[in-house]
Amino acid sequence: MNDAAHELPSVISFSENIADAQPPKPIPTGTYRASVKMSAVGPSKSSGKRTLTLTLHVTPDQYPADYTDGNPDGTILMHYVSVEDTPQGRFNTRRICEVFDVPMVGKDINAMDFMNRECYAKVMHEPYEGAMQAKIERGGLSAA
Repeated sequence: MNDAAHELPSVISFSENIADAQPPKPIPTGTYRASVKMSAVGPSKSSGKRTLTLTLHVTPDQYPADYTDGNPDGTILMHYVSVEDTPQGRFNTRRICEVFDVPMVGKDINAMDFMNRECYAKVMHEPYEGAMQAKIERGGLSAA
């Protein structure tokens, strides 16, 4: 392959002065209908334990009417579930399967079975790297 074809420019251009950039206002607290856009199993960044990562998408039509700062493409929320082969991990897996109506047959769960399934996500705010961000509350997922 030609390395030049994969080379990115060294100058990054924006539509506005980055010295004036402010953190975006997170989606307001509340409960939103969301759908799974990505589902993967891998090690947790913090503990290395086996974790199911669900990428949830809230469409802009779910935004409150007075929330004008939202991403016009919708909001992405991440949800992490420990799926270790322990009593707690098996119970966590059962609960998340029940929320998304994912079949539980035998000992195996296919992470891809979560794709495009919907739920309600209860959103809260928490500080992250100096700005408030939207996050799903602990236990904040429920069946759609």
